Amino acid sequence: MSQRSLGSIARVFPEAQKEVLPVYQTLLAPQSLPDCSVYLFTSPSNVEAFMLSHAFPPGAKVFAWGESTKTYLINHGVVPDFCRSDEAVLDWVALLSAWVNP
Repeated sequence: MSQRSLGSIARVFPEAQKEVLPVYQTLLAPQSLPDCSVYLFTSPSNVEAFMLSHAFPPGAKVFAWGESTKTYLINHGVVPDFCRSDEAVLDWVALLSAWVNP
């Protein structure tokens, strides 16, 4: 896991059946991006890196993959338009197309 992990996966295993080791480091790497109409975030660190150098343009749709990502967005003043919280495989292209081109 990352040193920044919230440990959500590790929590599902009994203590006696796991050894939790940080094996990689999550580094924020903000990038210069043009304004978009849709943003999809897969982790709180994705949101954090984005928000270091960007603001959401008016009318942009914001999607969160997972409750921790949704919570991070909300705690930073952004209510996502949609949150997918289960671990099922999801056709994000179809979902986003339905939201953007109803």
